[in-house]
Amino acid sequence: MTVVPLFCARFMGHKPLTDVRGSVSFGQRFNTWFNRGFGRFLDVYDKLVAMVLRRPAFCLSILGLGFAASLLVFPFLGLSFFPRTDAGQFVINVKAPSGTRLDETEKEVARLEALLRRTIPESDLSMIVSNIGVDPDFSAIYTSNSAMHTAFVQVASNPATKRTAMSTWRA
Repeated sequence: MTVVPLFCARFMGHKPLTDVRGSVSFGQRFNTWFNRGFGRFLDVYDKLVAMVLRRPAFCLSILGLGFAASLLVFPFLGLSFFPRTDAGQFVINVKAPSGTRLDETEKEVARLEALLRRTIPESDLSMIVSNIGVDPDFSAIYTSNSAMHTAFVQVASNPATKRTAMSTWRA
């Protein structure tokens, strides 16, 4: 260690940050307010940690009672927090081996579409839209396709079908 920091501390006094009018800046006021509040938070936290360390069994029993109380409430939650939904549409992302030509990817997607048409009843199926490959242009940033070997297939149900129609299809 050198004496330079000592000389700096001796000859350079600390001046509070001020703006051009000579008053304390907003940043300095915010910093002071935050440090004061954070100091209070740390004091409360230190007291809580000291209390827990003095009586660990008591604190564990309180936490256990709180956990047990939450388990008693569970049967009353019902299913409203976990609703059953059917959007009426789903997307299948398709990826062939890298380097696959566009016409080969198109054949694979056609086989997938045929499988979907065999699996989904005609009365439930509204439309199937396939997006195969990508044009290496600026518009490519708006698609999940990254090359000629990728595709995505969107399947939409008929709006007149029941809510559970899409969820009961079996592949």
